[in-house]
Amino acid sequence: MEINSDRADNQHTVHKILFMSVVLLICTFFSYITYVIFTVPIIGLNGELDKSGKVIVTNVYSLGRAYDSGLQVGDKIIEIDGKPAADFHLFIKYGIIEKAKSILVDSHYSEPKLYTFTVDSISSIPRKEFIFGFVIPLFFFLSNLILSIVLYVKCKHDRAAVILVLYFLLIGFSYYASPLAIRIDPIGRFVMSGLLPVIPFIFLYFMNVYLRRYNIEFIYRSRFTVFAFLFIEFVVIINFILAVTDVFSPKVFDSGSILTYLSLIIGYGLCLYCLIDVYRKPRHAKLKPLFKIMLVSHTIAFTPFVILNLLPLLLFKTQLVMAHITTAFLIALPIGYLYLFTSKKLFDVDFVVTRFKYYASLALIPSLIVTTLLVISLQTESYFWVGFKFFIIVYSSMMLLLYLKEQIDYRYRPKIFKQMYSLQEGLDRYSSALSKVMKRDDLERSLSQEIRTLMPVEDIYFFTIDKGAGSIEHPEDMQLCEEDRNVLLGRRSLKVADIVHLEDGLCLIIGRRNDQLYAIWIGNKVNNTTFNVDELRWFKTVANYTSILNENLYLIQNLLNDLEAEMQKGRGASPWVLRLIFCLSENERRRLASDLHDSALQDQLIWFRKLETFLTDYKYELSSESMQQLYDIKEGLLDVIFQIRETCNELRPPLLKELGLQQALDSLLDHMRLHVNYDVQFHVEPLQSMLSEEQITAVYRIVQELLRNTSKHAQANKVWIELRQKNDQVYFTYQDDGIGMDLHQMESSFNHMGMSGIRERVISLEGEIEFHSEKGHGFEVQIMLPTILSSSRGENEHERDSYLIS
Repeated sequence: MEINSDRADNQHTVHKILFMSVVLLICTFFSYITYVIFTVPIIGLNGELDKSGKVIVTNVYSLGRAYDSGLQVGDKIIEIDGKPAADFHLFIKYGIIEKAKSILVDSHYSEPKLYTFTVDSISSIPRKEFIFGFVIPLFFFLSNLILSIVLYVKCKHDRAAVILVLYFLLIGFSYYASPLAIRIDPIGRFVMSGLLPVIPFIFLYFMNVYLRRYNIEFIYRSRFTVFAFLFIEFVVIINFILAVTDVFSPKVFDSGSILTYLSLIIGYGLCLYCLIDVYRKPRHAKLKPLFKIMLVSHTIAFTPFVILNLLPLLLFKTQLVMAHITTAFLIALPIGYLYLFTSKKLFDVDFVVTRFKYYASLALIPSLIVTTLLVISLQTESYFWVGFKFFIIVYSSMMLLLYLKEQIDYRYRPKIFKQMYSLQEGLDRYSSALSKVMKRDDLERSLSQEIRTLMPVEDIYFFTIDKGAGSIEHPEDMQLCEEDRNVLLGRRSLKVADIVHLEDGLCLIIGRRNDQLYAIWIGNKVNNTTFNVDELRWFKTVANYTSILNENLYLIQNLLNDLEAEMQKGRGASPWVLRLIFCLSENERRRLASDLHDSALQDQLIWFRKLETFLTDYKYELSSESMQQLYDIKEGLLDVIFQIRETCNELRPPLLKELGLQQALDSLLDHMRLHVNYDVQFHVEPLQSMLSEEQITAVYRIVQELLRNTSKHAQANKVWIELRQKNDQVYFTYQDDGIGMDLHQMESSFNHMGMSGIRERVISLEGEIEFHSEKGHGFEVQIMLPTILSSSRGENEHERDSYLIS
């Protein structure tokens, strides 16, 4: 126990250290990326050298400052930061102009002009750059971070969940670091070219681990998958070297970019193919909703970027749409997984995430109203931008407020509203007391005591309203005025948990059967205050609890009355009572067989194997006398194991229902032939009707008992058994050529031989049985059983639910 405790403590410490390390790493990277975004502007220029050695602009990125300043393709860049443009280190390495404070440009339409690029404050950042270069990436990063934190806290011991957390964090970091890649920052460059290609393969690994619990293989091992993994490892290593060193020539960087595009396309295609593959297989029908949401969210998130950016860059070295537009579709990914969490199709993540849909829908309309009023009151020209900012702030604040309100309600409301808390305590106390209630008097006493404990009421009375007879039965000391009587009898639609306010109190309906209503009269409070909303709601809840128990008590009482009435009849028990007894007996046999098989038999097998191992290991070290004694013990254990198995099979015949009556009897007779010294002839005609499990079990037990009696008493040489069906009757005949018996003179022996039990089994199935026997002329039993049993009716002639236990 101490070793396990130490191991658990070590694992907890490792998890804690790992968690703190990840938190520290996240904070460090987040701070660095944010600092670069607000201090280094995006210029957004690509260029190449012409024949004269001048730098010519070949592309102007629409998100950069150069685009806003009016620079165009074909302009000549003379100087960068006061030095010749061709000597700028980022241009030499990447063919890109970033991280420059000033650029001297010679335009076709004007004189050379000096452009400066600095960030003085947040307000100096252009709106487009601020939204697409900071707001949207930050929102996506925070969404993935929140999902990761919730998932880790709730499922940190689930390996698949931890891998999914890593998947979310890498996607969030990649998107948030993408503005740094545009600025040619080494960390941003490595994240986009080194870590981004790994993300699809982390998803493949997650799906493989997650689906193992369902015995599903997500990605099959093949030469292609091995090649894809090796290719990704190669790309990551190359891109890391290219990002942090200047070892290779500029042409190698173009090749590195092509490898990155190719690896992303391969990874995305592999994920999409595997998702489609598992979705279309019929045997995965239970998980189809999961695969469908994953397939849709991944398709929406990555397809625009792959088709409009990666493929054109790979084939034509250009983009059809700017990357900041297509990458915005990545928001479909956290939305899709959020839906999977809230619907509990992926992991059982509780509370915050599962309440997100409720909070989001509840806060939507108030946020829209508040945002509209704020925008109108400001009277600004840029309605859309101001409205968007206000909506995000108000919407997020309202969702946070709703969450905090629930936490405050949970923690502090019981202390603030003590009466409400006492009502909840009373409900818990009353529901616990119901488990001990066995009679209606106990139920009334428990309910009355609980009401008096919680509320200072004058009096409590239980009474009955008979709608059919138009009367009310109540205790003598209960004062019910004529007006209240008319109100209670005049209400036609009274049901359980209804509350009727009367002159001196209220009436609560706590049970109903046909036209009779079982109710409780609760007097006014002693302090002359009225019942509040919480108290009335408590009454309704208690009434529903009481009604359920009251119905069960009624059914149990009826059952006991029926049993007592049947037992008092001179003709003995009725078929349904006998069926109940035999069914309970069979259930006990099954439990006993299961206990024997799972405990005694398994223990015997363990000791038998240990003894076998001991005999094998010490065969040459023990004396012959000791070996012989051990072999005798081994044989004795085998006999005990065999006897326990025989007992289990007799108590619970294997596959009785599945085999059917004919095959079950065939199996029984084959087994008996190995242990008896008489011949058994079994003739059966195919049965047209499907017998119930009760009927099959009864015939099986009858044959067992008859064969057992024949072995003990009959001294027979041959036994004939016949089974056939005619119309709706099954005919069973059993006959032997034994010594026979005088049925009239041997009544006590007849009962001792178990024949009375056979007769009662037949009666329980509404059948008929006849015994025929004479001394020296064998023994014969003829049984007729109906294939369809009649419906059981109680004394009051209403249909009764079956009390039989299957």
